[in-house]
Amino acid sequence: PLKHTNKITMNSYIRGNNFEIETLRVFMSHDVEVYRIRIESSSWAHLAKVSSQDTKHRIESTSPRPGDGGVDLFGNYEGFLILVQCKNRRRNIGPEILRDLEGVLSRYHNDTTIGILVVPFKENYTAGTIRRARTSRYNIILTDVRDLYLDLVWFVEERQIDDLVRFIEERIRLVEERSFLALYYNYDDIKSGESIMGTLSSAPNIETWTYVHYILQKK
Repeated sequence: PLKHTNKITMNSYIRGNNFEIETLRVFMSHDVEVYRIRIESSSWAHLAKVSSQDTKHRIESTSPRPGDGGVDLFGNYEGFLILVQCKNRRRNIGPEILRDLEGVLSRYHNDTTIGILVVPFKENYTAGTIRRARTSRYNIILTDVRDLYLDLVWFVEERQIDDLVRFIEERIRLVEERSFLALYYNYDDIKSGESIMGTLSSAPNIETWTYVHYILQKK
């Protein structure tokens, strides 16, 4: 019985190890900066420091911590720190797995960190798991090896678009509050484009023309 148990454990380890390597290769094939390491409560103190010229992210730890789940890969993508958990399971993946991942994510800046859970097939995720990921306060991607890269790209692009929308909305709000365009320029000045570019020369083009479009619509 003991030999049988050891054999099962070894086979499970090999399957998990191979799945991590397969996942890592997907990232590498798309030139995504990812490293292989296991973050567990027993080895948290030995977690390597990571830095990137692009993101300046650092992963640091000084003492073991309980309940760290098992992050297998970490890296950087488009300014985000990504923490990847690989689960080579054929059975359903319940929301309890996400609780472990959320515990790890809670130790990092939410605005610049993404947690990725990778399984063999997306069909492995239960409805409860999908619902928890969608409503989580953390950035979590549920994916499989086949769609891993595309799901990451789409997720990041959506966040970038949301950030741009908030940026524009904030600038429009400032225009409404100050009404400085209405105070210093009349409709003809704005329509002809005179003076406006000098005043807003420090703003991005998309922001400038959003201002102009907004004011013209209000007129």
